[in-house]
Amino acid sequence: MFARARALTLLFASSAALITTLGLAWYEIDYLNQLEQSYEAAFRRVRAYREWHLDADARRAFEEYLTLTGKSFGERAVVAALMSEGHFMSMSDSEEAVGYYSRALSLRPDYGPGYEVRGHWYLQHHEFGAAVLDFNKAIKLKYSDGCAEPYEGRSAAYLGLSQFNAALADADSAIQIDSRDYWAFASRARVYAQLNQPQLALADWNEAIKLSVDSIPSLYEERADLYASIGRLDLASRDRATAAAFSAAK
Repeated sequence: MFARARALTLLFASSAALITTLGLAWYEIDYLNQLEQSYEAAFRRVRAYREWHLDADARRAFEEYLTLTGKSFGERAVVAALMSEGHFMSMSDSEEAVGYYSRALSLRPDYGPGYEVRGHWYLQHHEFGAAVLDFNKAIKLKYSDGCAEPYEGRSAAYLGLSQFNAALADADSAIQIDSRDYWAFASRARVYAQLNQPQLALADWNEAIKLSVDSIPSLYEERADLYASIGRLDLASRDRATAAAFSAAK
């Protein structure tokens, strides 16, 4: 709305009729433009303080930015800002990330994607029980119908809890939802490896690698570990060399 008001003001500054049509007085447009500038400046301050590692200043600036976001765009935008800041903090592996996710979900407890995102954070930090609970909520809210990721995440969490049958069932569900998703096959391969079924695991690793468009090194590394476990050191060495080559290329 703000960008629209600013653009229209510049293009049609002489048209009083247009301002009447918009339902905005001149002083209201000025106020909106000032508010937009304050909002943008607040966001820039947050990022600058983060880059300078001034964490306390960054937190304070973010709260100012959040207040302006709420005034400007409403609660949904606040939720989006909290999720975005959580993602930004998670890239530096900051423990603060989960706090931002939790604040967002406290405002919108029916926000399925938020539970999936927080579930993956818990998963990455080996908090498997908490991850399962969040993936349960994401799936229960049905936002993920036709989406394999929550099942893949919950499969990995169950695997971390050594609940192999549950992990296998979720990996199967992910593949049924999207049979072109390489990560679903990788998820099941890991379960089969833990169940001491190397041939089934190998078949899934092969499928995961075939479906992967980006030639992800970690897929070759994990298949190499499987080859090594069954005594195929030649194939393990080949996969490790392939992984190293892909890593170097990136």
